[in-house]
Amino acid sequence: MDNVIKSGDDARLLGASGVVSNGLGSDEAVAEMFNRLASEAELDRRSALHGVHGEVNAYREKRWNQWRASLVRNHAGNPWAIVSLVVAFVLLVLTVLQTAYTVLPYYQEQEL
Repeated sequence: MDNVIKSGDDARLLGASGVVSNGLGSDEAVAEMFNRLASEAELDRRSALHGVHGEVNAYREKRWNQWRASLVRNHAGNPWAIVSLVVAFVLLVLTVLQTAYTVLPYYQEQEL
């Protein structure tokens, strides 16, 4: 659980889904308790979770997954942020297309 719960937000999410029952009063206290409990613990190499732990760490360390998580965490907090992000992307694509169509006739005239 120490690998799953790092902050009070993690404990709050697990509590809302029914995985953890909070009897300590605050979500930060639950996170601190799990972090202290596992400070000296090691995962047994013969455990089935050892392979899963390695796969999760490999997934988390890929740069694309870090960027995607950062995008979701920082810019997808509410629907308006998602809409503005999509609109900004569409405007960027349209600007590039407009520039290409503006420059293209100039080079086509030079070839004639």
